Amino acid sequence: MKKFIHIGLPKTLSSALQLEFFSKHQDIHFLGVGNGSLIDYIDDEVNFVFETLLLYAKDIYFSEHKEKTINKINSQIDIAKYENKKILGVSSEWLSFNLSPDMIDNSIKSKRLYDLFGDDTKIIIFIRNQANLLKSLYGQYIREGLPLSYYEFMNYIHNFKDRNFYFDLHFDKTFENYSRLFGLKNIHVLPIEDYINKDKTLIKDGSNIKLINELCNIFDITYPKNFTLPIVNPSLTKKEMYQKLLINKENRHDFGNLIFEHSNIHRSREYFKKEGVTSINDYFKDIKTKRIALKKAKKNALIDSNEIDFQIDNNVKNKLEEELIKSNEKLSKKYNIKLPESYFQLNF
Repeated sequence: MKKFIHIGLPKTLSSALQLEFFSKHQDIHFLGVGNGSLIDYIDDEVNFVFETLLLYAKDIYFSEHKEKTINKINSQIDIAKYENKKILGVSSEWLSFNLSPDMIDNSIKSKRLYDLFGDDTKIIIFIRNQANLLKSLYGQYIREGLPLSYYEFMNYIHNFKDRNFYFDLHFDKTFENYSRLFGLKNIHVLPIEDYINKDKTLIKDGSNIKLINELCNIFDITYPKNFTLPIVNPSLTKKEMYQKLLINKENRHDFGNLIFEHSNIHRSREYFKKEGVTSINDYFKDIKTKRIALKKAKKNALIDSNEIDFQIDNNVKNKLEEELIKSNEKLSKKYNIKLPESYFQLNF
């Protein structure tokens, strides 16, 4: 049985691919996330594996569940074979990017994936110009409750690079990590800029969407009939970001919580149920707060012209550009991966 793992990055059409392509193609046995919604997997046990064991669990806890997890993956492979599927896959952008500091190191995630799926698995990595990626990620953090300005956010990335997601932006390190385990031939690096026009429309390959054509070729499956890839989970505008930031400072949720409070509690609900946690009465409390805040921010943005400020400290700007361009150059030269010119001319 052929297998694939789509590991992200975030802000590279992951949600659309999960909901509209991976989960709906007749030849793919898709484990999730994206089976019905952006927080659902094929079943609760698989949810527990990919939202807890692979992202947060310490080694002792993972080891306790490892054998059962391997059996679970093998049982899904058996189902895929029985249903005559051509490939089994899973998708999570947090397998290549640590959204929050309590996630384990990516090298540990990849080793666990290797233990569960084996080295005959295709790894799909979408990357994006880091300067544009960070601005888009900042918008996502604002959506999720971050109360910091962009200036403060970028200072955090630079000043605490030893413990945050900074090195997840060094794509050469991600490539080295996964290729060491799964082999060079199984690693597919896809710069998202190769598939999207400057006006943000999808590039066509004849009558087909180029991006979907590429994935179908990698998976050796047919292009789906009458396929469209709609916008899913659209980004906030600069005005909406400005308003949501104001609200985040007064109404705390998710990344506005204290450091000891887990963000995205709703996504790890199967873990809390499994462990008999009774002190959490509403797994979707933060989601409800976020939705009310987003609605208010969008309304306020219609009557207030203020926009989010993307100002950044000059020293931080220069150092990030220098270090990340070096990373991109290494990825391109050492592994012969063609990157768009913007990867060598970052401008934060």
